[in-house]
Amino acid sequence: MNAPSCPRCHRTYDEQNRTPRILPKCGHTFCQDCLQKMKIYGAIQCPTDNETSKVGSSSVTSLVKNMALLDLVKNSGPSGSGSSGSGGGGAHLVSLSLWVLPEKLELGRKIGEGNFGEVREAMLDDAGHKCKVAVKL
Repeated sequence: MNAPSCPRCHRTYDEQNRTPRILPKCGHTFCQDCLQKMKIYGAIQCPTDNETSKVGSSSVTSLVKNMALLDLVKNSGPSGSGSSGSGGGGAHLVSLSLWVLPEKLELGRKIGEGNFGEVREAMLDDAGHKCKVAVKL
């Protein structure tokens, strides 16, 4: 599996300058470096939905880390070999919005929150096929 990357710069997330951080207004995630470049007068306008998150004079490092994505980065390893999953190295991570029946979703720990609500780690189970996801509540 390829490591997850920032949708703006397309570089792989890491735990230094490219830490995935969650915008508080809308819940979208971008790397710390891109967020710093997008910050103007204490606000960041999300390139995905144009929602404006006010961060004030604080550094973007004060924004919540997207721990689910960091876990995926750690599990993908330097050679792109994930901890689970079948198939070759052609898999790519994408942002996806969908409706899911509650009984198919097992909510886990809270990994962030903002004006949009809470973000939780979750396990999606559909007919025995399991997938770790981040869910906005």
